[in-house]
Amino acid sequence: YPKLAAMKGLRLVHVTGTRDFDEVKSAPGADHPNFEIVPYTEKMDEIFYRTDLAVCRSGALTVCELVEFQIPAVYVPYPNAVGNHQFENARLLEEAGGSVIVEESQLDGDRLLAVLERLVRPEVLESHRKALAGFSRPGAAMRVLEALESLVQRSNGADE
Repeated sequence: YPKLAAMKGLRLVHVTGTRDFDEVKSAPGADHPNFEIVPYTEKMDEIFYRTDLAVCRSGALTVCELVEFQIPAVYVPYPNAVGNHQFENARLLEEAGGSVIVEESQLDGDRLLAVLERLVRPEVLESHRKALAGFSRPGAAMRVLEALESLVQRSNGADE
């Protein structure tokens, strides 16, 4: 946190999870006025609307949400995910120039800080956002919902 606090203009929102909240909240520098540390939120959309860059795991839903909001990310795939699927979830985005992958085994504070310093420049963030735009599928969730409703209706009709 002290090194992040030195980055001019940085506002940080850290969603820790309930298990790690107390430890993270008491870390040196966590009380910086530009840092918001929360254990959990059901209102991620409110955080996404004010996010320029995310640092997170790369589960499928997280990746999809960030693409939908066109938020570049530093993905740290969970190394024990079955079939290394978290790495694969983020790989295409990195190849397209929309995000960066840092393997957990290669991650430390200095490496993360160097990656963030490179990415937070406005022109770099904009380049990453443009790359993500090619992956966005507006209305995809509605089409999936309609397909599921259609399947349920056909299934219910078969029982009658």
